[in-house]
Amino acid sequence: MGSLFEHLGSQRTAPKIAKSGNPQKARREAQREKILRYLKMERKSLNQPEAGKLFSCGRLASRIEELRKQGHPISTTMEPWVDQFGEVTRLARYRYVG
Repeated sequence: MGSLFEHLGSQRTAPKIAKSGNPQKARREAQREKILRYLKMERKSLNQPEAGKLFSCGRLASRIEELRKQGHPISTTMEPWVDQFGEVTRLARYRYVG
């Protein structure tokens, strides 16, 4: 079995320009595809710090909301998280439940 990045595609390539000609929209589309593939194929869960490292995604909640609007069943659980200041807070973890 190949590495995770072989399954998800290279993270270092520039986003293709969307049909609208908007590179930001193309980046969001690419992130959505990679996140969905990761959640479905790998049967894994994902939180914001992980999404930042794997997909350079700084707005995971937005991508999840967009996927849900497309009809994908994704659940959210809140888990304890220690932030950079040592404070315990809560962080959303997303899972594909379909």
